[in-house]
Amino acid sequence: MIISSILEFSEGADLLTKGEFIRDGETLVSEDQTFELGFFSPGQSRKRYVGIWYKKSPEAVVWVANRDKPVSDNTGVLAVNDNGNLVIVNQTYYVFWSAIANMSAPFPESPVAHLLNSGNLLLKNNNITVFDPVHVPDPTDPTDPRFLWQSFDNPTDTLLQGMKLRLNLKNGKNRYLISWKSPDDPSYGNFTFRLRINGLPQLYIEDKLENSKTLYRTGPWNGIGFGAIPAAAMTVFKPIVVINENESYFSYRTIIEFLGMRLQLNPSGSLQYLIMKPDTTELWNVFNSLPVDKCDSYGLCGANTICSTRSNNTCKCMPGFVLKSHEENLTDNSFPMNCVRESSLNCNGDRFQKLGEVKVPDLLNIKLSDGIHLQDCEAECLKDCSCTAYANLNISDGGSSCVMWFGDLMDMREVSGDNRIEEIYIRLPVSNQGSKNIIKAIISGIGVLIVIIIFVGVLCFFIFRKKSEKNRDGSLCLVKLESGRGETEVPLFTMSTIKKATDQFSVDNVIGSGGFGNVYKGNLDGREIAVKRLSKNSTQGVEQFSNEVVSIARLQHRNLVGLLGCCIQGDERMLIYEFMPNKSLDFFIFGMASLE
Repeated sequence: MIISSILEFSEGADLLTKGEFIRDGETLVSEDQTFELGFFSPGQSRKRYVGIWYKKSPEAVVWVANRDKPVSDNTGVLAVNDNGNLVIVNQTYYVFWSAIANMSAPFPESPVAHLLNSGNLLLKNNNITVFDPVHVPDPTDPTDPRFLWQSFDNPTDTLLQGMKLRLNLKNGKNRYLISWKSPDDPSYGNFTFRLRINGLPQLYIEDKLENSKTLYRTGPWNGIGFGAIPAAAMTVFKPIVVINENESYFSYRTIIEFLGMRLQLNPSGSLQYLIMKPDTTELWNVFNSLPVDKCDSYGLCGANTICSTRSNNTCKCMPGFVLKSHEENLTDNSFPMNCVRESSLNCNGDRFQKLGEVKVPDLLNIKLSDGIHLQDCEAECLKDCSCTAYANLNISDGGSSCVMWFGDLMDMREVSGDNRIEEIYIRLPVSNQGSKNIIKAIISGIGVLIVIIIFVGVLCFFIFRKKSEKNRDGSLCLVKLESGRGETEVPLFTMSTIKKATDQFSVDNVIGSGGFGNVYKGNLDGREIAVKRLSKNSTQGVEQFSNEVVSIARLQHRNLVGLLGCCIQGDERMLIYEFMPNKSLDFFIFGMASLE
């Protein structure tokens, strides 16, 4: 008999002991009521699986036991059998799943399955007493003699706080996320999310159906975070990377304690950072998602290129590289591009060009030297004629991790200042750099000369205008008018602006006339204006015109129509007022009472 006894569980029980089980419809609940374990059917499916989910959010399933062997009806049970193993069986005792594939004697005398507050399902042997006066025993530690098995070592599509994407350096076993096949099917899908280490750790999303083809990667671990990860993610998410003689792993913790968080690899291959505040909402929000955009697609542009979303040309060759053949790459947006060096390296005379705000290339063919700072890293790269680039990527201890690349550089992209970014130094021949520097110097000199010429021209224009009191057609500016009343700055409008506003001084727009001349109604940028145009036959000269402008400009009263400016061009003299549908005091002050 696999099951020797039956126990009815009270609501909230978090333990299963030897011989006990839960039926389909019964659950275990962690002590703090965060996680729940039991049978469920995903989406529209009727198949039954054993999983762990958030008690307040049952749709947020974080772990599945029998991914590839669902129970077809509701006759399944989860039990700790007489051998001390955790199993899923039906009424005929067919085993759909077992925690330990080959349970061997001697069997644990007091096995217990325990759903922890972390969401970890632990199988341990309670009959072993462990006492350490210095360290508190941890039954989730594989070195603890009580430890038998835990769900955290067998992740599905979700990474919880405390779980590890792990490389066991002793036995070579790799722990990583595998997506569901679809929202209705939790069986093994097409995509994986895992930690890989080639000198430095990086995280990868891969398509396991295409020989683990890389779809996305983060930048390398720099001692604090992974390169090119959006900085916003770091406000709630603290990555943890540990490398020792036994294992290497990636984990994380939430910076805000009460914030629920999980990383989920979707059936489509995207990794989502999902957050929930249990005290305010039961809904999950996507805080961050990877890949972010098309430039996150691994190697989209090809070798020796930089991908950018800031311009129309997504792909461009790196500095010192050009398209191999125009026929092969008809446009800059061809994927992938074929970029080769513009000129060969000279080895002894080469120099480096710094590239900032980028995700550094993949660590495909590199040499890593710890304890070497930036200047020494450059010297090391120069010594080796096949070294194509270098960078110092460890920022946790002041920068002492020299990485040198050899051969082609793959999967570079521009990133914004909001991301964790690195700088890389690309090796270029002196001839290439010298010609570019000369061109830059010439362009820079021409630019400065153009600025000086423009400045002097503008200055001369204003001086000439002030002396001649003439205005060329152009933008609105201020003119200083001198009169017996002093000097006053008045906005100056161009003739073309006034013509446009009055429909070429159309007779239909005349609203009055007098000894001064005609007054026209106009529209200036949606604002109604009145234009008082000095008649060429008027006896009023420039001095009288200036006196009138200065007087009106200096008068401020709520009953006075506002002066917006004037127009002086050739023999033309005009005053531009706010349009008043009724008379205002200035009509009487300046001889305009007869104008309506």
